[in-house]
Amino acid sequence: MKYQCDESLSLIYRLNLMTDKVLLNIPFIRNEISKNKLKHWWIANQIDVDRKTISRWLQGKTTLVLYENALNLSIVLKCTIKEVTLKDNTQLFATIEDQLEAAHSIINSEFINKLGPIGEWNVIENLIKATIIPELPLFVLGELYNKMSIACWRQSKLNESKIYAQKAKDISIKINDKTLKLNAMQSLANIASWNGNNSEAISIYKNCLEEKEYLNNNSIGSLLSNLGSVLIEIGRTEEGITYLLDSNKIFKSSGSKMQLSISHCQLALAYFDKKDYLTSKIEIETSIELAIDTEYKRGIHFGSLLLSELNIYLKNDKINSITLLESALKGFAELNIEEGQIYEIAGRICRLLQNYENSKKYLSAGLIIAKKYPLELAQLNLEFGLLTQELNGDNQLIKKYFLSSIRYFEESDAIVKATFVRDILKNDNIF
Repeated sequence: MKYQCDESLSLIYRLNLMTDKVLLNIPFIRNEISKNKLKHWWIANQIDVDRKTISRWLQGKTTLVLYENALNLSIVLKCTIKEVTLKDNTQLFATIEDQLEAAHSIINSEFINKLGPIGEWNVIENLIKATIIPELPLFVLGELYNKMSIACWRQSKLNESKIYAQKAKDISIKINDKTLKLNAMQSLANIASWNGNNSEAISIYKNCLEEKEYLNNNSIGSLLSNLGSVLIEIGRTEEGITYLLDSNKIFKSSGSKMQLSISHCQLALAYFDKKDYLTSKIEIETSIELAIDTEYKRGIHFGSLLLSELNIYLKNDKINSITLLESALKGFAELNIEEGQIYEIAGRICRLLQNYENSKKYLSAGLIIAKKYPLELAQLNLEFGLLTQELNGDNQLIKKYFLSSIRYFEESDAIVKATFVRDILKNDNIF
């Protein structure tokens, strides 16, 4: 099949393109494929190449291609040959300086020691390879930086995570890779939320949604789930539920069971806040079933923890609540997971069971673990205030806990929750 050469190209450039091979503009091609939701197999059929060939192009493994293939690709993407090709490789590949910086990042961060025990060997392997192969495509380096960011925040190393996410974003802007930019922005939003900058996080998530055509369905589902979770955490519950329900629809068709489990867990927490305990129980039981199917152990134990508290409200079943609480805490200990939210819920359960000694123990541990996370500190101080109040403690101490809770809620942009605590102070005449 013959195609007419693009008349917008200069004669010299057109003659150059007619040589055996041309250089693909991979970031542009990736953007167009993402934006138009095109399947790799379909593109391969249209231009009469193997599906694996398309994958090699998009991964940067093959950058020089036959002119005829590039021309056919431009027709499929409904753009010009000039747009899908580059005159030289200065924008496509990482410089020696870029690769040296990546090497220094690995050496200085001791990632082999840190990531090995948690199973992130693929990140280590890819990053080491990235420092030694010649002409590494910049978008690959950007993706690796984003993986570094994710690996860091999974270890609660938020400062390092932010640095790597910003590096990924900087590269995405340099090469105009929309998908890479949005993935990096999501990481930056997650970090902002954990640091208590929830308004900033919400703004970033919503900006990402405005360009969601460059994301696959799975990434859109994660974006909606993260946004919904943050909104619920700061007290904007109804708004958060809407986003979580939308994410659930996506995860059911194109997500993993683990993602769906997390989304149902967040819905359970939302309905719990609304005091709709029956719906919350249905959601958390669904979350646990999905977690069991995919061996998502953290999800199983967190589900048991929430069920422990729900049993108190729904059945006043203290014996089963204690069993579930002990099982959950044992499971978290075996996984070496310590989080402020876990200790806050455990402390509240013990308060409801009138086991005040253990309640104080768990809440005290939570305050130590959560010292970097304002929103968790807010919840823990609130619970400490309620515990002290129930024990008929000193009013000044109760006031101290509640005022600390208000301050941390306000720092975290959780104005609704800060107002709730202020109302407790007013209604109970604690001044």
